[in-house]
Amino acid sequence: MPRPISAQTRNEQQLKDKAVRQAAITTDPVEKIRLLCLQRGTAGIMALGRAFRIMDDNRSGDLNFDEFRNGMQDLGLVVSNDEYQKLFQLFDRDGSGTVKYDEFLRSIRPPMSKMRHDLVSMAFAKLDKTGDGIVTIDDLKGVYNVKLHPEYLNGNKTESELLQDFLKKFEEGTPDGKLTKDEFEDYYSGVILGVTRDSTTQEISRAYRALAKKWHPDLHRAEDAKKTATEKFQLIAAAYEVLRDDESRKDYDYMLDNPEEYYHHYYRYYRRMYAPKVDVRIVIVVAITLISAYQYYGSHSRYEEAIDYFVTVPKYRNRAKDIAINEGIWPTENKSRTLKQRGANNKKLAKEELKAEEESVIRQVIQDKMQIKGAYSKPTYMDVLWIQIIFLPIWIGNYIYWYGRWIYKFDIKKEPFGLEEKHYLIRRFMGLSQGEWSNKEDYEIEEYMREELWIRENFDPWKQKRDDELKASLAENPAYKRYRRYMKKGGPGQITFGED
Repeated sequence: MPRPISAQTRNEQQLKDKAVRQAAITTDPVEKIRLLCLQRGTAGIMALGRAFRIMDDNRSGDLNFDEFRNGMQDLGLVVSNDEYQKLFQLFDRDGSGTVKYDEFLRSIRPPMSKMRHDLVSMAFAKLDKTGDGIVTIDDLKGVYNVKLHPEYLNGNKTESELLQDFLKKFEEGTPDGKLTKDEFEDYYSGVILGVTRDSTTQEISRAYRALAKKWHPDLHRAEDAKKTATEKFQLIAAAYEVLRDDESRKDYDYMLDNPEEYYHHYYRYYRRMYAPKVDVRIVIVVAITLISAYQYYGSHSRYEEAIDYFVTVPKYRNRAKDIAINEGIWPTENKSRTLKQRGANNKKLAKEELKAEEESVIRQVIQDKMQIKGAYSKPTYMDVLWIQIIFLPIWIGNYIYWYGRWIYKFDIKKEPFGLEEKHYLIRRFMGLSQGEWSNKEDYEIEEYMREELWIRENFDPWKQKRDDELKASLAENPAYKRYRRYMKKGGPGQITFGED
């Protein structure tokens, strides 16, 4: 029984079989070389870099005719010597008499898809303002903006120099300042890293390391060679930056397959470049946690400040001492564990420790018995943002229930208000928050209840009376009189030498 094979293995075998059939009928020698490579599977194109190095017998970095012919024969391409010569001239794109690695890859690479070719053609038409099929510096002006280029901003290069550098990236051989459509298409159809769309991440990494090692600027001494190597190295690094990340690689493939979706490409690019690299959910969780910790720390610090203040006030100290004595927790010479441990020795130090115990007891009693309200109240777990977020759905549900109950009981059934409802109405009329209402003394709330201020007809006259009394008291207040004179004379903008 034959052993089952995976879908990947089956597709690999189908690719090899198809390459064998097409190689037998094709007459194009370059296409035949591609098919001979594909007969080795999807890694065939990747193997071209290794094949080039095997052909390069003298390790010069390029192939002469004899090395090229022997290499083609090793690949399985058997033709006449004249055909080898024509093929060599086709690969030797700059006419130097040797085939360089880039020339070899550009000649052997598969042709662009129709969609990609259309996209590249549209880009060239955008640059070619005159429509003559040649892009010059004059065509680039107004299309390629260099005003924000770092070299232009720091004054190292002029606009013309930067535009010339832009053209040089596309031209082969000796730059002439004229970019043809063939050169432009060659540039964008080139396999920069020598990989295909089906190449794995490991294959891309290996190709990048090999090319980066070859074109690293530090390995080239001559000025021209170093400059060329720098441009190549930057191009290789940019290609690897795109292809090594799965998301950016998907965006790149999507752009090639859908060239007409301009704005969508912009969106995907800027989303990938500027969106947070960390999961936004983690950012939110960390932010809420930090805010919660800061909330609790701030509330606890304010509470400790309030306790420190009350401990210094004689009225509260005496009251705390009386409570401690009544409860039997006040330290004395007979009850103090410190004095019992020390005995009669070093009485001065023992008395200091007794005083420290008394301070500790006073502080503890004030913390237990003192009801501090408002911003300096004792912190609870409900003050923390995390807990508030967790309880938010419950609070919303309670509010909806409370509001519906209010409408049903008091608007529809006309039932009398309870104590809680009366307090709520008074607080709402006064414009107070729940915290501000909690800070009210009991005698004040009792006065509000006696005046029946939950009734609007009672509240308005009471409020007017209070405002009038406040104005009258301020009118008799010397400090307020000085303040009014001060504001009449110009307020904060004036210069005065008075005692005020």
